[in-house]
Amino acid sequence: MKIGMYLHFLRESLRLRMDRNYRVPLSVNIRLTHKCANRCVYCDYDRNKPDALTTKVLDNIFGEIWKLGGRRLNFTGGEPLLRDDFNEIVKLAKNRGFFLSIATSGTIAEKRLDGLKMCDRVMLSFDGPHEVRAALCGERAAEESENAVRLFVEHGIPFWTTSVLARPVMPHVDWLIEHAEKNGSQANFVMMYIGESGGFRTHPVESDDIKNLTPSAEDYRNVLDRIIALKKNGAPVGSSMPYLKECREWHEHPACRSVKQSRRYGKCIAVRASCELMADGRLYSCDWAFADTPGVSALDNGFTTAFKALPIQTACQSCVLSCKLEANLLFCLNPAAVFNWARKI
Repeated sequence: MKIGMYLHFLRESLRLRMDRNYRVPLSVNIRLTHKCANRCVYCDYDRNKPDALTTKVLDNIFGEIWKLGGRRLNFTGGEPLLRDDFNEIVKLAKNRGFFLSIATSGTIAEKRLDGLKMCDRVMLSFDGPHEVRAALCGERAAEESENAVRLFVEHGIPFWTTSVLARPVMPHVDWLIEHAEKNGSQANFVMMYIGESGGFRTHPVESDDIKNLTPSAEDYRNVLDRIIALKKNGAPVGSSMPYLKECREWHEHPACRSVKQSRRYGKCIAVRASCELMADGRLYSCDWAFADTPGVSALDNGFTTAFKALPIQTACQSCVLSCKLEANLLFCLNPAAVFNWARKI
């Protein structure tokens, strides 16, 4: 990341802290498509929703985000690599000057190498040894993620692995960190998104399959203690120490909208500094807003108008949505989180 972009994030973060009415889309998650070839057990993503973000529409949105002060984009899905125009979309974003990351399972990575090489960071879904990934996401998905690692290393593509801390994954955190070190990567860990609302991206808690995957509070504390200890000893763990400690203390995971427990890191600033653009063109302030609001159409209103019209979520006291929690720590200028990311990006 260029020094000018660091200074921009610092200046905007200070303004966000000083002015509670100020908002700027510093970081925007864009779901390029709802399509996904995998059927991961812990994911209930709706693959039948329409895709409306054409290449031209996206380029116009990129321009609006940049003018509003946005500097980082994160492409996700579904599976973003399934877009036939993925390479072109990446080029358009990079031509604007954005810091660009992508979350992927590695599907057809060999067909998207030109675009992947232009990304500043690739976050690869990778939940442990082959047999664990195959059990959670299918044999084909396990093979494709292994192939993606080989391609990324071979072509010098900067990547991190992202592992969901489901119960079958927990015994393999040492393996995952060793795998990251062996491949010149970082191991990133996220919590399972299990919610009481039954809303978007959450599972009904009563599902037997999900119950079997869901760790107990003690399981979470034990595995996070292990990850924290390894990170303290210099292991390549991408997740920041404040993030890991916050997840460890979240005993009512993850009903963060109703359980007012932790305020060690203050109110959420990320909700005013980031947003989620769905593949159908609807804009949300946060993942948790999917269940509660219809969103604002960036297609009908334009991104600028839609962003300014977003309601600001105020009920949250803490968060275990990894990207939002890490972002909030950065926007709050938490020293340990800022140092962690400045050193690793």
